[in-house]
Amino acid sequence: VTFKQQKLGQMPGFCFLNMFKGALSMKQLVFHYIWMYLVSLLSTMIFLSLDLPLLWILGPLLAGFILKTVHERDYQLHQSIRHVSFAITGVQIGMTFTAATIGKVVPYFIPFLLFTFFIMIISIASGILLARIAKISKKTGVLGSIPGGLSVMVAMSDSMEANTGLVAIFHTIRLMAVLFIVPI
Repeated sequence: VTFKQQKLGQMPGFCFLNMFKGALSMKQLVFHYIWMYLVSLLSTMIFLSLDLPLLWILGPLLAGFILKTVHERDYQLHQSIRHVSFAITGVQIGMTFTAATIGKVVPYFIPFLLFTFFIMIISIASGILLARIAKISKKTGVLGSIPGGLSVMVAMSDSMEANTGLVAIFHTIRLMAVLFIVPI
């Protein structure tokens, strides 16, 4: 079963549930959303009980993968829900900046800028190479290779219409490698 998503401007009012034409009734659609979030919450609780890192990101990521694989349904979030999620992520990142942080960074602004530029060039080149080798789009390869927070890079890949799942997997592998290699 596939869903055809309506454009936000065509929707009467601001209703999250009136977003797909055709295939499912309103009751079925609500059930699919509840099911998706319950499986995500259960997966997150399993990650929590096993004391695994990044449980709030990796738990739902795994749950979404399992749901799409087992049920072969097109579980998609409504664009408005995505925008709210990205806004929450933006606020969370913005709240980490303080005047003290900015004060510590200012003396090192030029070296930080140069290293950032250097890392971006290397990441873009490696992303293009990855895209050629893996036969994926350049956007997906570059966004999967550029360092950044998992949630931010997934948000960017969504807004740039890259393969969000692959970008999430690339960054998850990078984060897991950092979590397990750096402490050694």
